[in-house]
Amino acid sequence: MRIGAVASEAATTSTRREVLAGLVVPATLALVLAGCTLRLIPFFGGRSLWLDEAMVALNIVYLPPALLRGELMLDQMAPVGWLLLQKALLSVWSDFDYSLRLTSLVFGVGALLAFWRFARAALGPVEAIIAVGLFAICPALIEYSVMAKPYAVDVFFSVVLMLLAHRVMAGDGRRLSWTLALGAVGLLGVVLSYGAIVVMAAVGLVLFARGLLEGDRRWLALLAVMGAIWLALFAATYRHAAAGQTETVDAMVHWWRETFAPLPPTSLAELAWYPKSVSALIGFVLGNVGPWVAELLFLAGFVALVRDRRWLLALCIGPFVSAVLISGLRAYPFGDRLTLYLAPQMFILLAAGVTLVATRFRPRLLGAAVLSLLLAWPALKVVAARTASTPPWAREEIAPNLAILARDAKPEDTIFVAPQAEFALLLYGPRYGLDGRDYVVGRSYRTDSRCAYADAELLRRSGRSWIVFYHLSSFHQEGRDLLLRTLKEVGTLTLAAEQPGALLYLFEPKADAPFVTPGTGPHCDRHRTARQFLEGIAGAGRARAAADPPRIP
Repeated sequence: MRIGAVASEAATTSTRREVLAGLVVPATLALVLAGCTLRLIPFFGGRSLWLDEAMVALNIVYLPPALLRGELMLDQMAPVGWLLLQKALLSVWSDFDYSLRLTSLVFGVGALLAFWRFARAALGPVEAIIAVGLFAICPALIEYSVMAKPYAVDVFFSVVLMLLAHRVMAGDGRRLSWTLALGAVGLLGVVLSYGAIVVMAAVGLVLFARGLLEGDRRWLALLAVMGAIWLALFAATYRHAAAGQTETVDAMVHWWRETFAPLPPTSLAELAWYPKSVSALIGFVLGNVGPWVAELLFLAGFVALVRDRRWLLALCIGPFVSAVLISGLRAYPFGDRLTLYLAPQMFILLAAGVTLVATRFRPRLLGAAVLSLLLAWPALKVVAARTASTPPWAREEIAPNLAILARDAKPEDTIFVAPQAEFALLLYGPRYGLDGRDYVVGRSYRTDSRCAYADAELLRRSGRSWIVFYHLSSFHQEGRDLLLRTLKEVGTLTLAAEQPGALLYLFEPKADAPFVTPGTGPHCDRHRTARQFLEGIAGAGRARAAADPPRIP
């Protein structure tokens, strides 16, 4: 009876596994289709470019291809291959709201498809469904898959490099062809993605370690040649970037200083940087899951893989290690969107962690479902809310406000723009016929909110005026409120249009309005950033022409 019971239980278990294995393809395919839909909705939703997109877009729109290979303006940095690809797409599709986001969409969907293949090949049935589901609904991956920034490209190369490395180690008789494919993808990654370089370093070392243990000299020689070619191309690319983007790099290092790992740590506070930074990255990717739930499942995934899938663990942990080491060298930051390329590895570990912890539940599938829902619920809420917004995934919708401004502003009206809005006006102005209009740039209120008094006095003397606010999240709230309160005291202030992250006001001063005490000090000076940008482009063009005069046949 005992032998029979054991045999019956084994048969039941085997049947359950077969059923689960049969569900992997349709379940994960359904999740992939849902993920693609969630990315297509915001792409076709008609969103305006937000500030970070607008600043890099200005470089792509105004700079010729030759200047895109040098110093970008407005403190922008991006892989040269990505910039040239964006410029090429813009030349065939002039609507930059779509053309500059098309690359991210294609690579974002491609990353989802590649991760689907990787999860099916590397994970068990339940793990694959969990991992693909987390990837499909991840708010950060959805948002950056429809943004004119290169982070979706980073994720794509991260997944494809992992997929190909796993195929290489699978030992299916096609090691040579998979290794060559890996080498080719790496070459593309060097010129199109910063994040790809970090993952390449980790993947290359893992494969080389595998080759050493196997004693496969021919394969080791191939890996060494491939690594040398990668390194040579990276060195050439890095030397070019370092020479051409010195000022931008210096500016970014200042902003990134908190994202560099203390290497080596010299105190408990510095040592705590490591778990805090990984935890912050998990929170950025998944949202507010709950105190330590995701972190503990992440560690459980480490334990699950170290038992019997150590090479898969090396492929997942290796990029984290290389990312931290590179940040410790102050070469590239470790934090949120800049390390979004680590999300695929994170989902692998989380899925493995869920299935391990679920073994403590009866039935196991119910435990896995509950834990997966705990991980996914914050992301699902964010995705549902932002998809339902108008437009979907709205962030800083200045374009509708500029359309109203172009329609209603009289020739004699003054146009007053907040400093951040100047970038959007330069970008969108030609679309709405505003590129010929002069405008006044507001002061920055970050140093002293009382600088708003100077702007209020300027508007009081200017007559009927339109006030354009943009990128409200970084615009000094106290200064803006002071400006609006003061204007209400000396005239009529009407909210003409309100969009997410963007406001448009109409101001009409009273004839007997009192004087406003202006702000004083050099920090209250106005800056014409857009005008400086155009002058910088012209100057860079003249400098390049002088350095490389046209050849006379």
